[in-house]
Amino acid sequence: MRKCDNKTMKHLSFSEIALRERVKELACLYEISELSQKENLSLTQLLNKIVTLIPPAWQYSDIAVARITFAHQSYVTYGFKETACKQIEKIIINKKEKGVIEVYYLKKMPRLDEGPFLKEERKLLQTVAMKVAFIIERREAEEKMKMLQEQIQHADRLATIGKLTAGITHELNTPLNSILGFAQLIIRNNNLSEQVK
Repeated sequence: MRKCDNKTMKHLSFSEIALRERVKELACLYEISELSQKENLSLTQLLNKIVTLIPPAWQYSDIAVARITFAHQSYVTYGFKETACKQIEKIIINKKEKGVIEVYYLKKMPRLDEGPFLKEERKLLQTVAMKVAFIIERREAEEKMKMLQEQIQHADRLATIGKLTAGITHELNTPLNSILGFAQLIIRNNNLSEQVK
């Protein structure tokens, strides 16, 4: 059996760590995709659940906290606190900034690619922001569709009531026209006694 030298061991160790980090990132994205399919969750519930999936995907997950801000609402993980160690990504919907996703480390950590963060974590944060933007867009579109369907149903009910009213009006007008016609004939006839008139 061949022995590995220290250099190979360090390389394997680094590879294993890198692989573990990619698995955590993929798990985060998978869980977000799974959550987005649950139609029984409101947008608020969905964002509350998504924010909890973010810190475990970061390298120092035990000291990571996150916040999603959208429509003047903040969704935060337990123990959230702003610190100097942070990553921020905008949530862009229809080419407009609608919110942000932030990840903070509660302690100062060694400098890596982007402060204490890995370049892969920046890519992950960008992907999460795009997914959140897509989820929000889809939910808003579904709400607009639902509202339009309700308006169409309301218009259909009004149209039905209008037809019913027109039918009732016609049914009432027919005997009333006969009564009016006879009344006019009576008034024009001078040969009738006052009692008959």
